[in-house]
Amino acid sequence: MKYKNILFDLDGTLIDSKPGIVNSLRQALLCFEINPDTMDLNKFIGPPLMNTLVDTLGMDHQKAGAILKKYREYYGKTGVYDNSLYDGVEEMLVRLKADGHTLYIATAKPLPYTNIVLEHFNILQYFTYVAASDLDRTFDTKQRIIEDVLNRCNITDLNSAVMIGDTKHDIIAAKAVGIDAIGVLYGYGDYEELAAAGADFIVKSIKELTYWIAP
Repeated sequence: MKYKNILFDLDGTLIDSKPGIVNSLRQALLCFEINPDTMDLNKFIGPPLMNTLVDTLGMDHQKAGAILKKYREYYGKTGVYDNSLYDGVEEMLVRLKADGHTLYIATAKPLPYTNIVLEHFNILQYFTYVAASDLDRTFDTKQRIIEDVLNRCNITDLNSAVMIGDTKHDIIAAKAVGIDAIGVLYGYGDYEELAAAGADFIVKSIKELTYWIAP
């Protein structure tokens, strides 16, 4: 077994969360008279939303914080439920657990929303630990979230761990802490992005992902 410890991103890796995130963000931006049609809202899926608002739109933290607050009002009511589990995900989790792998969540989605989604799809049971950002942004980078898993779960053999995600943020953070990373193409990133970030493997489907981990 090459990878005993498997860390999964959530949005774009286990669930298709685009409808809920994009619709909530559109509503929040319109409240501040910002036209959402002038930007690629897919870029906001995955990394911490506050960081992306500041980095992508070039706004100050005060305005970004106000947009984030409005976004959460919409997302907390309806957006958090407006997503779907990718086909084959639960079968993959069952297979990996049965084969003796230990599974974790490492996501930039705030923990309250993460738990709602995992419980909604009845897959929380498969994960030993859930690491996520929090609403006051104490954990505001993917690297810190991955480090939280490693530290809390006493994973000292870095060769035993792998991060699985769909964007460069997952790959870059994994490489920064010294673990392998697998990029998936069925999410919101693309091959060029994942390859440039240094992904050790890039897979096209849940089936192929399962094969790489548990052949």
